[in-house]
Amino acid sequence: MADLALERAVSSPRRAVMSWSRRDQWLSSLGHGDLEPVDHCTIEGAPFAVEITNPVDDHRNMGAADFTGMANLLLSTIVIRVNTDDRPICIVVNGPSAVGKSTLVSQLQTKSPVPLLRFGIDQLYGMVPPPWAGGTPNARNSREGFSYVSVQLDDKTSGRVIRNGVDAVRMLRAMNAAIISILMSGMNVVVDGQPYERHITDEFYHCVQQHVSAGHIEATFVELTASRDALLERQSRHAHPADLSIAQHQAGLISPNPDFVLDTARLSSEEVLAAVWDRLAERHRALATG
Repeated sequence: MADLALERAVSSPRRAVMSWSRRDQWLSSLGHGDLEPVDHCTIEGAPFAVEITNPVDDHRNMGAADFTGMANLLLSTIVIRVNTDDRPICIVVNGPSAVGKSTLVSQLQTKSPVPLLRFGIDQLYGMVPPPWAGGTPNARNSREGFSYVSVQLDDKTSGRVIRNGVDAVRMLRAMNAAIISILMSGMNVVVDGQPYERHITDEFYHCVQQHVSAGHIEATFVELTASRDALLERQSRHAHPADLSIAQHQAGLISPNPDFVLDTARLSSEEVLAAVWDRLAERHRALATG
C-alpha cells in the first residue's frame, strides 16, 4: 500500500488519523488490515470521510436474528460521511407483484446519471439454496425457508402468499443489512421490492430513516399501486405467474410512510417513469441532470 500517498498520525495508542486521495483504495484497505481496532478512527479523503467508533470486538455474542444489534453495529461502527452533494442515494420501489416495479427499476438504472446498484427481493430469492426456496417442489426445508401458501381473500376467492420461516426471516434481514452496507460504502442503491413481512420492512424503513436523519444518505420510498383488475390482467401476462398480486394488493402499502404513491393502472411504463423521475429529481440533486 506504499503507493497510496498515505499520511498517518497517531495521537494516542487508541486513536489514528489516516488520509489518502483515492476513494477506492482507502475503501478497499478497510478489509486488508491497514486499520487497527481503535475507539475512534477517521479516514479522510475527498469526497468521503469514514468514522469508526465503538467497534464491536466479539461479534459472536450478537444473535443471528438480532437485527437491532446488527443495525446498531452498522450505525455506530462504520459510518461514511459524504459531502452534501455526494451522499449515497437509496431509492426503494415497493408494490404488489405485477404492478411494474422491476420495469421501473430497470428504467431508473438506465436513466440515472449516477450508478444505481439493484438489490431487492428477487435478487435475494435468486441466492436462496433450493431446499429453502419457495419454487422448489417438496423442498425439504420449506418450513424454515420460503413457501407458497394458499389463502382465502376478502372477496372469497383464493390467492397465494409467501410464508417466511425462521431461516427465511434471517435471509430477509441479511438482505436489508446488505443494502445498508452498500450505501455505507458510498454507492447508490435502487431496491426492487421488499417482502410482505411487516416487521422486516418496518425495521428497514426505520434504519434507513436513522441514516437520513444523521445526514449519511438520501432516501426516497416509492409505492406503486394498481386496481385489482389491472393486477389480474398484468399477472395473466406473466410467463410464470405466482398468483401473489391480489393478496399483496389486499395487504395494503408496504412502507410505513412512503414519500410517493403512484397508481399505475392507467399509465404506460414511460408515464410511470416520467412521474417517478420528476419526484426523484426534486429530492436528489445528483439525479437532476438525468
